[in-house]
Amino acid sequence: MRLTRGPGLILLLAALLSTSGAAVRPSDHPTTRPSDHATIRPSDHTTIRPDSNSDEPPGLYWKGAPVVPALLRGLGVGTLMGSAGLLALLAWLLPTGGGAPRRAATALAWVAVAFLVLHLLAWMLNASLDQRLDADALALLTSTGTGHTEIVRIALALLAAAAATLWRRPTVAAALGIGALIASAYVGHAATMATDWSLPAKALHLLAGATWLGGLLWLLLADPALPEHGAGVRRVSAAALASVMVVSASGLLVALLFLPAWRDLFHSDYGAVAIAKIVGVGVLVLFGAYHKFVLVPRASEVATAGRLRRSVRYEVFVMTFVILLGGLLAYISPPEAGR
Repeated sequence: MRLTRGPGLILLLAALLSTSGAAVRPSDHPTTRPSDHATIRPSDHTTIRPDSNSDEPPGLYWKGAPVVPALLRGLGVGTLMGSAGLLALLAWLLPTGGGAPRRAATALAWVAVAFLVLHLLAWMLNASLDQRLDADALALLTSTGTGHTEIVRIALALLAAAAATLWRRPTVAAALGIGALIASAYVGHAATMATDWSLPAKALHLLAGATWLGGLLWLLLADPALPEHGAGVRRVSAAALASVMVVSASGLLVALLFLPAWRDLFHSDYGAVAIAKIVGVGVLVLFGAYHKFVLVPRASEVATAGRLRRSVRYEVFVMTFVILLGGLLAYISPPEAGR
């Protein structure tokens, strides 16, 4: 029962999202404001800009993206990836590691809820005409596909945190956290530029990244003195290798879908940030190769275990930077064909 309840719940959540995914389309709820000639597309996270004759909207922007909502989105998705990935690995693949990994996963689940709520508020402020939480901003929750999906994502993340903490159902918590990650694929460019491949590719990208990050967190937190630690390290290494391949392939597919031509990778703001993310993933791959071929085979040695933990800390730092770049990309419009 422990092996089937979680995956069954994940499939149910994915089916529910797929049936409602049609609401997350830019054509469903675009709102045009004649007063400033700006077109607001709340169903994606691109920046609302007035025309060239209007003043710049308030707030801090970088490469056309609002920095605060983008940062909060990256933090929310990143902490959700860490908690869901670690909970899933503990439920279905790895030993407990002494209790610290499960406590960290539970704490991260609640932090993810907080960041996702803050991101929702920041998105509403950014999408509203007067940059205030008024009736127009609140209407975005009920009248747009993105508003609906954001609510679903927060609800799933909250249920995951409650299942891990209050109900003490780690397998259910892992399944709900994965459901929240799948919901994340239905927010942003993958939904507004939806094709037969964009949503599955984005979902796989997030799930593989969560597995990767969850394994790194286990390596940081698990007690190396426990007899099952060596087996856990080898399982993390194998899972990380598979995750690297899925993250790389799905990321390449997403880039092909979003960019009209490869040259746009070098001649657009979206492409510049995407290149920075690609470089970051390349650094992570080098970390993974160093761990797999140099440190993991000798992880049973006390000195090597310490080196592995230090190196994993640096890898988590780089992965955090890459995830934050992903949050920024969600708010930058990909270049249009012919431009």
